[in-house]
Amino acid sequence: METYGRRVTAKIVKHVEKVSRDTEGMSTTYYYPIIEFKGSEGRLIQQELKLGTTIKSRKKTMNIIYLLEDEEYEILIDNAFLKHWLPNILMCLGLTLIIVGLVMTLPDFFNRT
Repeated sequence: METYGRRVTAKIVKHVEKVSRDTEGMSTTYYYPIIEFKGSEGRLIQQELKLGTTIKSRKKTMNIIYLLEDEEYEILIDNAFLKHWLPNILMCLGLTLIIVGLVMTLPDFFNRT
């Protein structure tokens, strides 16, 4: 989908509130955003996302990737932070910890000889 889909910015029109009950009778409210974006034909598409959260999003837009298959739009939320920044941050943190560990153990290594 990331290879063949189109990347666009979608506008969050509203949220649909759905209550889900578990087997013990506890209820949780989920908010499913309804987004609006221009399809490949240029017409405006409104669609409810299948992914709901327990917190209503305050964002007005979101980046998505969509693909038209069998007259239905498949939508993927495009999160650049998780794909690009998070791995880089974790790699830098790991390298920093390795360097600090080496610097802390080097004096002990040289004092043994």
